This record gives sequence, C-alpha cells and structure tokens, in this order.
Amino acid sequence: MGGTYVRLADTDDVYLVQRSPIKSYFASSKLQWQRLKLFDASFEDVASLKVVSGAGNEFDFVQGEDKEWALSDMSVLPEGFRFDGSIARSLVSVFLNLRAREILVMSPDPAASGLGVDGNADTYSLTLRSGVAHRLRLGKVDVDEQNHYAQLNEDQLLLIPTFAADNIRKGLSDFRALNLMEFDPNAVTRLSITSKNERRIFEKKDGQWTVAEDSAQPLTDFVLNSATVERSIQELSRVKATSYVDNAPATAKAWFRKPAFEIAVTLESDETAALLLGADLEEGAQTIYYARGNADNGTYLVPEHEVAQFTESGFDRWK
Repeated sequence: MGGTYVRLADTDDVYLVQRSPIKSYFASSKLQWQRLKLFDASFEDVASLKVVSGAGNEFDFVQGEDKEWALSDMSVLPEGFRFDGSIARSLVSVFLNLRAREILVMSPDPAASGLGVDGNADTYSLTLRSGVAHRLRLGKVDVDEQNHYAQLNEDQLLLIPTFAADNIRKGLSDFRALNLMEFDPNAVTRLSITSKNERRIFEKKDGQWTVAEDSAQPLTDFVLNSATVERSIQELSRVKATSYVDNAPATAKAWFRKPAFEIAVTLESDETAALLLGADLEEGAQTIYYARGNADNGTYLVPEHEVAQFTESGFDRWK
C-alpha cells in the first residue's frame, strides 16, 4: 500500500496518508536546504577586495571617496596604462554574488583540490566597511571539470561552478580602459569623415547641422537629419576597442600617417579630436580595424560594426 507516513507534531500518533501532495511542500534535496550564496552583504558594504593569484600577481581594489574603484597603489601600473574602474567595480559585484554549487561535507584530498599548503590557489580577501573580512581560496577543477574546489574562510569547503570561477579570474590586462575617445559630444561644432575616396563634413550653424561647403556634396534632393549627426557624435565619443595591441607591427605608424579613415570632431574651443582607422584584417566574417583615438597613443583593435556609421560611403546613413 503506497502513501506517506505523517506524525503529528508533539505527539506519537503516526498516520498513513494516501495520494497526498505533502512531499511537494518540502525540499528533499540537501542542495535546496543549504545556503549557497557565499556572502550576506550589499555592494555598499564593501571596502576592498584583494586578489592574489597562484602565480603571485597581486591586486588590491579599493573604493575611493568619489565612489570610483581603483588600485590602492596605482603606481604599479605600466606607463601609459589606463585603468578602468568600472571593470573593477564589476569584479567586486560578481564576487559578492558568488554562489556555491555544493557545500562539501567530506574534505577532498589536498593534492586533488589544490587547497593544501603547497597548492597554488588564488586567494580573494573581501573586507567590509564594518571590519568583517572573508577569505576565499580557489583551487583546482574537479574530475568532471564542471567545478572548482574552494575554501571559504578557514572551515567551509565548497564547489564553485567553473564559469563563475572564470568570471573572477582576471589579469592586469583585463582592467585596461578600452575607450578610444575623450571629448564632450555636446561641444562639437564640426564632424569630418575622411577616407581615401571622399571627405564628408558636417558643421553646425545657428544650432542646425548642415553639409559643409568644403565637403563632398550629396544629391540635390538630400535632406540632412540633424538627429543622426548628433547621435553619431555621441556614438563616436563612446567607441570602444575589443583589445589593446601590445606589440603593434612596425608598419602601424605608417597606417596612421595615411589611415583608411579619419573621423574628427572640432569643439567650440577649436580643439580637435580624431579617431584613426588604419589597416583592417579579417577575422572570420568580421572586419577588424587597427585604431588609435585621442585618449592615448596606443594601438587598439576595433570591430567594423562599432564604426559602421562612419565607414560606409555616401550620405544614405545621414538622411
């Protein structure tokens, strides 16, 4: 006879209940009863996050009085390295919301877990503004290669999903700022796009955008959309590269002396800022440009879709 045995609270009376949904009221898996979120704190509670990789690299992220995240010692950055505090902020947020896949009851073999004294575990030290501190050590992957062994503080052994572990494993290059342009888009009075075949120039007169006289000219029935020009200037100010080129080819300087495209803005102060797109390369079906902006003198890679508004010839996109 099937059914579920139920004992009334505070009594010894036991009953057999048939066709009862009572089992569905309670979680039967231990994972459903375990607290799997590692930290019970809000982002505003965090004072710092220190990361020491198994290879010995060390980063100490702190939040300044301006609420921006930075390294506690910015002098350790290589010359010309622009640090992106928003990436550090994102790392802290992801770390703070880590969840274990499972809390281990039995301690794994230290050699297998990488959490022994001789292991090269990555160590994360989270300090809250209250003074409370937590330490997470991230060890090796398990036999299924789906999780990393981890140790929270001194006594709690965990399994952390591999994808989550990968999200908090960062090198210095991951914190490089990849924005290429630095200018106030609201102060632009002139936008020029120069390629090997044409030069299109838009200028603002009496608050309205027009095609400049020294520009290539559209068909006579063309009507310029001022909102499109404004939006394009905003897009130019936000152009981001996919990566920094550490060792740019020797020919890179020549690419930028005669770039495939030069997209330049003139400001109310008569200052100019330009984005140079040099030689392109194919990555599958995607076109990538070597690029340089006014944010620094570095060479970056920019996908074509980031700058398509400017690289397409003619005036069709500007209606």
